[in-house]
Amino acid sequence: MDIWRIPRKYRRVFKIRLTLLILALLFIFIIVFFKPILSTFNLSKKITVEIYNGCSDFCRAINVDRVTEKLSSKINGSRFRILESKNHPEYRTKLKTEIIVPQGKKEDFKEIKFILPFALVKEDKDLSNKVKIILGIDSIKSLIGQKGEKRIIFIVNKRGDKNLKERILKDFIELNPIIISGDSSIDEYRFINIFFPKDRIKQAKEVKRIFGKEEIKERMDDNYNNVIVVIPSTYNNALYNDYSIVIKKSEFKLYLYKGELLVKAYSIAIGKNPGDKERVGDYRTPEGDFYINSIEDSRSWVHDFGDGKGPIPGAYGPWFLRLYTGADRTKSGKTWEGIGIHGTHDPKSIGKMATEGCIRLKNEDIIELKEKVKIGTPVKIEP
Repeated sequence: MDIWRIPRKYRRVFKIRLTLLILALLFIFIIVFFKPILSTFNLSKKITVEIYNGCSDFCRAINVDRVTEKLSSKINGSRFRILESKNHPEYRTKLKTEIIVPQGKKEDFKEIKFILPFALVKEDKDLSNKVKIILGIDSIKSLIGQKGEKRIIFIVNKRGDKNLKERILKDFIELNPIIISGDSSIDEYRFINIFFPKDRIKQAKEVKRIFGKEEIKERMDDNYNNVIVVIPSTYNNALYNDYSIVIKKSEFKLYLYKGELLVKAYSIAIGKNPGDKERVGDYRTPEGDFYINSIEDSRSWVHDFGDGKGPIPGAYGPWFLRLYTGADRTKSGKTWEGIGIHGTHDPKSIGKMATEGCIRLKNEDIIELKEKVKIGTPVKIEP
């Protein structure tokens, strides 16, 4: 029996090692046998889902309903606790669906993203065990299908005046339009936007044709059933106004306006010498309040700049917008001739003092500008 007896001096070390072994075995036992139970407990803590209808006015206009209920039925109820859906307190005609999740947890909501693959996913640091879904117009087709009327739908800012709506109804009467008052979400768009599915290209192009020279962005998107025309508040008072031009020589910029709405700024070249024009051939750009009195095809024109290179084809680019610069319009009180806005053979000159007095643009810019203006368009040239 003595051979099994542990010497006294080793007994304490033996007890410590035995205790550690028992604790390790106990830990392994807990991991192996209790992990499934712990997992089940964690799963029982469901994630709360709040669903808001952000396009209730739009749904009402095209006679579809139960959009939020349809989404609720598709979400896995074993993981999520779905609250009763509501109309959003702010959005009534929101175009884009949003999924708002706790910060850093996008990967935890893949199954919801799978149901709404087109949705924008945003993170909110104030959310914990909750996800918010704001349904937009782009969710209707995927959740409801092809139900509802196939119409041209105009969404205008609710502050838009009555005359704007009456004009739209008049101009688009053959397309049988619907006009809906939009909410703040449409003001993220600067210009008119046309959203349309690929089977409605013809109708979208007809809308653009009727609008004429408006600044329009076309966006094919098969998440929509209808042709949707968004007119933000910037266009409330500009939609049916004419264009005008302001040229600021000190900035080397041509500004295109529609009413009070700044549509675009173009870089330009101006006269080689500074200041207002004083005499013929002084290479200065005149200042004053002018207007376009002719629009001329200048593709075949040539010009000799007197630099020894001889006549240069295409010196004026594709278009020459000739200005009326009579004594009644110039700051100097003198009459000038041959002043215009045109393209160039030398795009590197843009942004410099390089011309004999005209205003020079890149060829692609003069082509774009020519499509907006007309004879009579005001042109103000400032220092």
